[in-house]
Amino acid sequence: PGSLTLYQDSVALDPSAYELLPYQALLIWKGSPPTDTLRATYRVMPLLLGGTFRHKDPDQLISATGDREDPFRYVPPRQASDLFATQGLNKSGSISRGVLFGNNQDLSVNSTLNLELSGRLTDRIQVLASVTDNNIPIQAGGNTLELQDFDQVFIKLFDK
Repeated sequence: PGSLTLYQDSVALDPSAYELLPYQALLIWKGSPPTDTLRATYRVMPLLLGGTFRHKDPDQLISATGDREDPFRYVPPRQASDLFATQGLNKSGSISRGVLFGNNQDLSVNSTLNLELSGRLTDRIQVLASVTDNNIPIQAGGNTLELQDFDQVFIKLFDK
């Protein structure tokens, strides 16, 4: 932008005599053109629009093991092992966290937990359990430390 200069017989024309609309590829004269032959000079942007530009070249990056991995490609982590990895044990439940605030009200952070277990612990022992805790104020540790701290606890163990 602003790099176009028009010349008539080696004399630069006043830029106020014309208007350039580069996106429409138009040159509009504000009066009558001074002559039928002009010379135009302009600057060209040094860009290769068809080329590939990268901040870092993945072909030059090698990991500590010597493998060439693409560090710019997201690979989701593998599925973590199940905390209760026991065959025949059904687990369900929910945990929620909330932040409450408003006019003339202090900030409070609440949490609820609902955990249900059913199924076999061993070949002979079966369990049926439900643990519920509402409005847990979130502490520095962020968890309930003892079974007595839960609001409702139901655990039933029985032998085959």
